[in-house]
Amino acid sequence: MSFGLAKEDKFEIIATLREELHKKTKLEVLCENSSVITQLEKVDFERFVISWHEDIVPEKVQYFILHSESGIVKFSARFEQTPSAGAEVGLSYLIPDLIFFAQQRQNQRFSFMKGYDFFLFWSLQKWRKLLFQD
Repeated sequence: MSFGLAKEDKFEIIATLREELHKKTKLEVLCENSSVITQLEKVDFERFVISWHEDIVPEKVQYFILHSESGIVKFSARFEQTPSAGAEVGLSYLIPDLIFFAQQRQNQRFSFMKGYDFFLFWSLQKWRKLLFQD
């Protein structure tokens, strides 16, 4: 994760995570050789909580990827061993010290998460209609 724009300010990191929480952005969790798609459940000044999933082994999480409308945000975080109040709904991690904006976009583009395919079916008749329509 040594590319992109890095942010180290704790307040900017918390603001970014809270913004993505409100947008209900998908969060990809990479554990060893697998990835799981989940969501942020809670963000506070010390920690963030993600939805629990049976395929996530908290001690083996390598890093997180937020698939935002404005780009891709990558970071790693330490698992909070002692659950805090309100963290019983999911897995609690400490706020990261550093996040990377791997891709930043001015306009929204299509992005597809790992493991999801995109198919487009379009007939020649529809294409001609669009092409010659005034």
